[in-house]
Amino acid sequence: MPQSSAFPRLEGEALLSFYLLDFFQKETELENVIELKKIYERRNNF
Repeated sequence: MPQSSAFPRLEGEALLSFYLLDFFQKETELENVIELKKIYERRNNF
């Protein structure tokens, strides 16, 4: 069961972001996409 603690707000943000790439907090969107790609690649290797 999802809990609210699983969805922390970003520092300085009043509302919760549902944008997946915000999770990584990298400098550029490209860096965030690279991090996300790494996770998907690891999942597919299992």
